[in-house]
Amino acid sequence: MPRMHQTKTWEMRVPDGWRVEGSNELVTLFKPDGVGMLTVLTVEQKAPTQEATGDVFRGRLPGSVRTSADRSTFRRIWSLSCRGQWLLVIYHCASNNAELELAQVDEIVQSIAETGHEKP
Repeated sequence: MPRMHQTKTWEMRVPDGWRVEGSNELVTLFKPDGVGMLTVLTVEQKAPTQEATGDVFRGRLPGSVRTSADRSTFRRIWSLSCRGQWLLVIYHCASNNAELELAQVDEIVQSIAETGHEKP
């Protein structure tokens, strides 16, 4: 059964089998038997830069998402706004493994919300 992970600023649902390390400014999620790593970095909010642009993210927090891949590495990067701060959320894995965890990763990122928000 999914569990909640909370920081001072944000919270997320973590599926069974995923581990969480770190707290507040830097949180890392991974499956011990998995293929990639999801990192959430909380930084003071600044005006978005050109690098922060991408497709509009449709989740509980406003932001953008972009995906890149080369022969060896797959990356999906979300820039989310939360309580006057930016959450830089990065998932990376080997390119040939990208589809193995991506549905769960997207579900995790979709669940990110302000700490203490009202549940739908």
